[in-house]
Amino acid sequence: MKKYIITAVYRRSKTEYKIDIFADEAERGPYVFLTTFIKENRYNTGDLCYFKAFQKLRDQILADGYALSCCGALKNAVQTEEQKKSDRIYLAELGENLSSENEVSIFDFAEVEKYTDTYEQDKFYSKWIKSLKKQNKKQENSNEI
Repeated sequence: MKKYIITAVYRRSKTEYKIDIFADEAERGPYVFLTTFIKENRYNTGDLCYFKAFQKLRDQILADGYALSCCGALKNAVQTEEQKKSDRIYLAELGENLSSENEVSIFDFAEVEKYTDTYEQDKFYSKWIKSLKKQNKKQENSNEI
């Protein structure tokens, strides 16, 4: 079992709490389970993929008025197929390919200006993919000249 210490923020009062998130990789099967406590509330999720499990956990926490100050909570956080069994993600930029310079842990601290949910991250991911296709098309057209 792995333990990550991150900051949770109660959004109304901006009060910060240090919380432990426990990641338990199932011995039988491919699941990862994430568990944390904020005050008296317990949050528990599981998925085949670390980032998907984190997104579920974060969405539960957001529903109770708390937000997480970590890289996985950023709108531009994406996880590749190769990373799904780990806590590693990329912080993508529109029109740019993923780079090892932008690889971080889901649980690394980040100043989060706007707390997003899974829906907003999925929207960004689609927009990022479209921006790459557009960028590739521009490069193909410039190569033809």
